[in-house]
Amino acid sequence: MQPVGQSLIRGDRLGFGDSVRLSHTGGNVKTGRAAAAARCLAVFLSCSFSAAASAETQVLLRDDFDGNALDPTKWFVPTGDGTFFGRTQIRPPSVPLTVADGRIRLQLDTYNPCPMVPCDSFLGSEFRSVDSYEVELGLEFEARVRLVAPLPGGLVGAVFSFVFLPPDRRDEIDFELLSNDLVASEERVFTNVFENDDFSQPGAKAFASVAGLDLSAFNTYTVRWSPDRVEWFVNGALVRTETTTVPDDPMNVRLNFWAPNMFFVEAYDASLQPAAAEEDNEIYFYEVDYVEIRRVVVSTPLLEAPGLLLMALALGAAGAFAARHGRGFRGKIA
Repeated sequence: MQPVGQSLIRGDRLGFGDSVRLSHTGGNVKTGRAAAAARCLAVFLSCSFSAAASAETQVLLRDDFDGNALDPTKWFVPTGDGTFFGRTQIRPPSVPLTVADGRIRLQLDTYNPCPMVPCDSFLGSEFRSVDSYEVELGLEFEARVRLVAPLPGGLVGAVFSFVFLPPDRRDEIDFELLSNDLVASEERVFTNVFENDDFSQPGAKAFASVAGLDLSAFNTYTVRWSPDRVEWFVNGALVRTETTTVPDDPMNVRLNFWAPNMFFVEAYDASLQPAAAEEDNEIYFYEVDYVEIRRVVVSTPLLEAPGLLLMALALGAAGAFAARHGRGFRGKIA
């Protein structure tokens, strides 16, 4: 935090039109200016406390996959447009996903029995939330997942939010587990975010390094989507924050398992090729233990920011002195 006298607080963060600058002066001032300064200080401290407080959430969706089929009140398997991407055709609802032992298995086959062009594609899996979610105060989505080893390079297991924006754009926030990293024993996970981007744009992509991360073991991946930032967490630890590219359209939550083409350079492996015949089929899996979606609803009280509380008391005392004696702080509308 900058000292008072050097801090410029923008009005769009404070909820009023003008910017406010607080500065200190040793000269005589009128009581009215002291009162104005007190109001400015109140706004300043309110903003500071809000930023320091931690979020509380309300669970909107939780699925531990305890049944024997995908719950149609929560999820659906897509059909039609948008079910072919990279080198992968998503399997239709008539080929159901396996739900057993409290997990759902997303399957990828190297043989696609119904390709548009023979030997041009894999058969992957995807399911999507029925509901789409506004960001509002904030939204979190979380999944405990793993790639089931052994795997070849060239596969992607993802948990992400997405919306298609006609005619050719998207908002999207990704966690993607790359089998290339598993094969290479890289301790990292791929993250990306798109805001009103067309499909030729690579997004604001970045690897997040996580010491000891094993993509073939179950780990918990959490995205916190706020109006002014996106944060990625692995096993509860923050691994990336993005404040420049932030989606603002409602999105649903999706999980998929697929094989990208050469344009996803971090994930592509030219040695992985579709099988020409069913007897040559190889099957690989991406497992999901649970998915939870949460709404940020309130913030905890100011006492979670004791340093700011002490500053509030000190500045409040200074404001009271200014009002009584006509000296101290001067508020200026910039």
